[in-house]
Amino acid sequence: MPEISFIIPVYNVERWLRRCVESIQAQTIENLEIILIDDGSTDASAAICDELASGDGRIRVIHKENGGQGLARSCGLEIATGEYVAFVDSDDTVTPDMAKSNLMLAKEQDADIVVFGYRECYCDEKGGVKKEGGVYLPEFSEPMNRRQFWENCARINTAFATMRIYRRAYLEKYAIRFNEGRMGEDALFLAYVHDAPFNRMAFNRQVCYIYDIRPGSTMTSFQPVYFDEEHERARVQIERIFLKNEPTQGAFDRMLAVRGANSAHEALKQLAFAKKKLGFRERRGMIKQFCARPRVEKSLETCRMAWIGEKWKRLAIWLMKKKRYGLALRYYDALQVVRQIRNQMMQSGKRQR
Repeated sequence: MPEISFIIPVYNVERWLRRCVESIQAQTIENLEIILIDDGSTDASAAICDELASGDGRIRVIHKENGGQGLARSCGLEIATGEYVAFVDSDDTVTPDMAKSNLMLAKEQDADIVVFGYRECYCDEKGGVKKEGGVYLPEFSEPMNRRQFWENCARINTAFATMRIYRRAYLEKYAIRFNEGRMGEDALFLAYVHDAPFNRMAFNRQVCYIYDIRPGSTMTSFQPVYFDEEHERARVQIERIFLKNEPTQGAFDRMLAVRGANSAHEALKQLAFAKKKLGFRERRGMIKQFCARPRVEKSLETCRMAWIGEKWKRLAIWLMKKKRYGLALRYYDALQVVRQIRNQMMQSGKRQR
């Protein structure tokens, strides 16, 4: 049995796929498997998967029709054989000791889940590094049981499935899989993970994952599925799981209010990315409709501005709170222009040097 299975969904990432797989091949342990799920790629990604597998017996490839990242990951789980599993996005990389350091913790502490740190990296369209972003480490160092997790979950990252390893037997025992949605599948998967009775969660306060943010990714482009009813149902389900595990009544009120307000902010950011595709009136109507959803409306009503950290985000949320959707959209459109100019100046300065 491999000590760990790396599951990588692959879709049209011919420029980044090799470096992702190479970072896993460079791990300081050899007893691992790499599962590449070609999710109906239309570029050279499928051929690259096969080429990589031909040169390394630890790599397994599945070719399937396009169904989204969540289904691709679940497909990988069906064939994984490692004691633990990890999910890596095909345009990201991991550090050389990612597997060794997290497996050591998992086994020492008999943990079903290990949470580790990551670093952001902003890349250009060719994969070159434009600038390094923030470093995010777990706040905790001592392991937690399930009760302790729910008492402290507001201070633990519950958004990224990739910044953890999981005991495969635990996921199998409780039939935990990703949903069929094409966006936001990480948060719902983690809600299911934390809802099931895990034995122990460990924390590794090291950077083990490099999270690349690039043009055209879901983080930097308009994603219409963000506004789908199916996506909203997933958000509501996540909220229900949080409320079900609330240690005391009202303990999660602030956290859920901030989550809801942040989802409105994300919708606003998405619509700023859509400036060239959709007219202003249509985008204003979309953000108004999004903020009228019961979960979001309640969050905007109850969220205090002091709970929102960044001042620029606080203003956007305040405008939506006051139902000034047009102003909020113009404000965020202007922010996007400023960021584009700043990035261009940074790139120009690098070329001159």
